[in-house]
Order: sequence, then C-alpha cells, then structure tokens
Amino acid sequence: MSSDSKRIADESPCPHQKRPKVDGKPASTRTAQQYPHGNFPNYYGYRHLSVAPSALANEPRLAVLRPEWVHGQRVLDIGCNTGLITAYLAQHGSPQWIVGVDIDRTLVQKAKGHVNFVHSLQYPALSAHTRSTPPSVTDTHYFPLSMPLLYGQVAAYHPLLVPVAYRASGQTLAQLPPLRFPQNIFLYATNWAAEDLAALPTEYDLILALSVAKWIHLNQGDTGIQAFFAKVYQQLAFGGRFLFEPQPWESYANSCKVNAHLHHTFKTIKFFPSSFTEYLLQVVGFQSVEQLQTPDTYAK
Repeated sequence: MSSDSKRIADESPCPHQKRPKVDGKPASTRTAQQYPHGNFPNYYGYRHLSVAPSALANEPRLAVLRPEWVHGQRVLDIGCNTGLITAYLAQHGSPQWIVGVDIDRTLVQKAKGHVNFVHSLQYPALSAHTRSTPPSVTDTHYFPLSMPLLYGQVAAYHPLLVPVAYRASGQTLAQLPPLRFPQNIFLYATNWAAEDLAALPTEYDLILALSVAKWIHLNQGDTGIQAFFAKVYQQLAFGGRFLFEPQPWESYANSCKVNAHLHHTFKTIKFFPSSFTEYLLQVVGFQSVEQLQTPDTYAK
C-alpha cells in the first residue's frame, strides 16, 4: 500500500490564487515546518475522510484488515495521529486491547477527545467490561451526532479506566483480559521508534505503521528506518503481523523541504522504499510479505 501525505488539504491554495507569504515564505511551507514528523493535525481530512465515525467504514486501509487479525488480538498503532483508525478498531474490531502512540502530544490529546466523542454516541450497555461479539452499527450510533455537541461528551478515556479489580491486583496492560470499548484503548505520546516507554507492552499480535515510514526515514536516516523494522519484528509475537504502508520515494523529495535536517538526511539515503520488502524478508526475518493494496489505487 502506498500514500503520500505531503500536504494537508486546507493548506492548498485555490486554483489561480497566489499562495500567501509570511516572512517571505509561502504559508503552507511555513506551516509544514511545524510538522517535521508528518504529524499533520488534519491528516485524515487530507485523505478525504469525514470526522464522523461512520465514515471510516469505507477507509481503504481498514478494508484490507481481515477481522481475525484484530479480533481478540493485542494491537499497536504507531503514529495514531488523532486516533480515528485506532478508535474504530477498538470499537468495531474487538481487539483484546489496542495501543495508539504518536510523537505529538497535542494529537494524542485530540485522539482521547475523539474516543470520548465516539463513546458518547454508542449504546450505554456496550461499555460493559467484557467482550463477546463486535457491536452493530445501530449500537455504536445509538445517539445522534448532535447529542454530544448539544449536551457534552461522556468522558471515556483514561489510562487507568479499567475495572477496579484489575487495578487492585497490580496487573499490567499486557496482563489485562479482553475488554470492551472504551476500556480497551490506550493512547500515549511517545516517539516509539526511538524510545522505550515503561507503560507500554513489549509484545503484540498486530502492529500497524500507516504512512509513518517516510517520516522516520527522513528524520533518522537509513539506520533509523532499519532499527524501526528490527524493533517491530522484536515486539511481534510468534505468528504476528506487521501491516505496513510505505510511501513512494517520489514523495520524499517534497517532504524533505520541511526543514534543513530532513533535506540533509534525504541526500544521504541509500536504502530506498523499493528495497524494503527484500530487507524485511532477508535481513529482519519476516517469513512472508503480502501486498494488500496496489499503490496506484490510493489518493495522493
């Protein structure tokens, strides 16, 4: 699968309209410099998604996710952004639990707010602490979108929002039994590729890395992306899966203009995305690679 997140939608000028300048630089370029890790706050808007939770049902990357890869599994979403996909999988995929991480603390706060919003729409009984079958659309959209807007959201998210009995026993996240949404989603602000956060589990059945590889590559170079692949492999359980969405090499040239560091790193890259598959198999140790979506079917 392939994607290019080179610009957020609301920064693109209208046709025939001059791009406004600030301090001699186009406004979009100046804004992009604030997001050297690809942590665009309107990233999902750029990909033509509505913020309405139901809109994610047709998200192409979710369409290729087989239910058994998520149901009852321990899932990690690296670069979760505002948490739309993470929350959708937590609510509809019935994982044992799902962890979302992002380098941007502001985005993680927005992700927690999104969990509150989605939780405010669902049938109250769905928040029970045990899981059986995935909820129906009727259950997850029991209340209209206007309800949390008019009357406020139902607080749902907190890292310790799990049954008291489990907290009292001193169990870690990795030891928790399967839980219902929203108790099954945990969100953390951390640079997962470069840091080891003590609160995070170290073994997963499914790891997602959607449109983050380019930014790791541009920030940390060839050794950084290779170390990222190695860490993913190390933290996957035996038989685990890595759902990886690389970005095409052509998109690197535009993204590296964000700042001087990225531009310098770009010029040193010798390990190209076209070599990722062979590297994952021959060097990292993955047993097989399956292409789930052809690159030319994705919106750029």
